[in-house]
Amino acid sequence: MNNRGRTLAILNYQDYDRLPLVHFGFWRETLQKWAGEGKPYTAVPHFYSDLFDLALEAWGDLQAWDQTVLRGTLEGGYFYLFYFAQGRLVGALVGNPSDEERKTIPALVRTRAVYAEVAGRLRDEGVDLRTLVPEGKERGQDDAGVG
Repeated sequence: MNNRGRTLAILNYQDYDRLPLVHFGFWRETLQKWAGEGKPYTAVPHFYSDLFDLALEAWGDLQAWDQTVLRGTLEGGYFYLFYFAQGRLVGALVGNPSDEERKTIPALVRTRAVYAEVAGRLRDEGVDLRTLVPEGKERGQDDAGVG
C-alpha cells in the first residue's frame, strides 16, 4: 500500500497498514528568491491531523530512520516518538501535544541532537523538553521557514 492508498483508505474508513506520509513544499521560485537573499532555510516540515480523539502531529523527516525513542505510551494517546537517522534527531511524531509542546518540538528537531546524548532524557517524562533546546533557539530563526 502506498501513501495515496493509505490516505484514501483512512478517508473511506477502510483498513490501512500505517499512517501515510504527506509532504508539503514551497514553490521553486520562492526557494530561489530566499537563497538569493542569503536567508537561511530553517523550516521544519510539519503535518497534523485531528481525527476522532487523537491530535497527531509530525515534525521533520520521518521517511527514513534507524532508531526511535518513545516517551509516554501509544495506548494512552499522549506520546512522543522521536526519530533518529545515523545518530541524529530527524523528526518527531506526537499524539495530543499541548500548545507549549507545539513550540518546543520543531526547535528540538532543528537541533539535530545526537542519539547517545539525548535518548535517556527524551524517554524520561520528568525531563522538560525545553531544557534540550539551547537557549535562544526556542523558536529558531522563524518557524515560517526563513530567517
